[in-house]
Amino acid sequence: REVNVIITPGLGGDARGARLGQGGGCYDRAFKLAGITPWRVMLLHDQEFSSIDLFEDVHDERVHAISMSTRLIRIP
Repeated sequence: REVNVIITPGLGGDARGARLGQGGGCYDRAFKLAGITPWRVMLLHDQEFSSIDLFEDVHDERVHAISMSTRLIRIP
């Protein structure tokens, strides 16, 4: 609970900060343990960013930013 930034991989993401991963939920659990203070950043390839909203379950945690090789998207 003393981290400033959590960097996570992903298989896809959208402009709301929704994430696609492997489906195990380990990053969702880590985000909840860390609380709301750390900045959550997901790393994606440009083609993995979705222009449409991705499906989310009730337990899914969103990220604050998506970092790609060509841009950084900050989620409002």
